[in-house]
Amino acid sequence: MKKLMIFIAGLAFGYPSCNMCHNGRVAPKIDSMNAAELKQKLLEMKKSNNINPKMAFIKNYSDKEIEKMIKNFKERK
Repeated sequence: MKKLMIFIAGLAFGYPSCNMCHNGRVAPKIDSMNAAELKQKLLEMKKSNNINPKMAFIKNYSDKEIEKMIKNFKERK
């Protein structure tokens, strides 16, 4: 249930707010990355012990959920 709630929160708040930092001057731009690059970076973050606390939520996602998140993000552009 906890994982489902985190996933729903990510759908509700994650995608619109990604652009707040990632297409501003704070974090790397993600609009210029293709889906494969995004997946690679998110999977690397998921496995890392040295992760920005703002991105720590990614550890709660499965690989399939990460793929779905990327697909939904790219479709919203």
